[in-house]
Amino acid sequence: MSISAIFSLLGELCQKFFKWLWKSFAWLFLLMFVIDITTKQLIKNFMNVGDEIELIPNFLSIHYVENNGMAFGLNFGDDLANTIFFISISIIGFIIIAGCMIYYRKKIHGVGLASGMLMLSGCFGNLIDRAFYTGQTPSTINQHVVVDWIGFFGNDPGFARFNIADSCLVIGTIMLIIWLFVEEFKANKQKKLQQEKISLTTTNNKAEQDEIKNTINENNKEDVVIDNTKKDNKNE
Repeated sequence: MSISAIFSLLGELCQKFFKWLWKSFAWLFLLMFVIDITTKQLIKNFMNVGDEIELIPNFLSIHYVENNGMAFGLNFGDDLANTIFFISISIIGFIIIAGCMIYYRKKIHGVGLASGMLMLSGCFGNLIDRAFYTGQTPSTINQHVVVDWIGFFGNDPGFARFNIADSCLVIGTIMLIIWLFVEEFKANKQKKLQQEKISLTTTNNKAEQDEIKNTINENNKEDVVIDNTKKDNKNE
């Protein structure tokens, strides 16, 4: 094989890889994971545990805390139980989400894929902390902890601190729920349309046939408008 053929093959493979990276939203997973790990590292390098930088008075702040529990500061209270349970749950969660995305890969698309990648990024980001980072304060020394640093509403103890990974988990879950509702609505609408078409072929009443035809035409017009809107958005 000539050198030009090798470069041509490599170029084709790279093109396919980047196309997959974009369509699968794997780039979103990588982007949010890098942002999460980078921000945590910056917080650890330039702040001490407990330090707080107020960005918007009484609303938004950067507040460095070490969390030996789960998302938003929840925990069992026992150090060993926290470490074992939450590392295990992060791994299991990652495997379940990845497994579902692989199993339903032909059905999941768009927002569904994006939400899955956000949740994977959140699981993986906090898992890295739990596996490799130990606390620096007397209460968390030698414990596997997660760095939380985003704070709302000042020092309000009722609102826990969190990080980018936690945000990815919550936002991804909300997006997935909305996407599932929308897909269910579209499936029911398509099912109803099919039933109307079947009714059209089985009824002998002219008035009923005309009514069913009008309903089908109205649904088709709505679908055309939606398709044209999607095309316009793609062109933009």
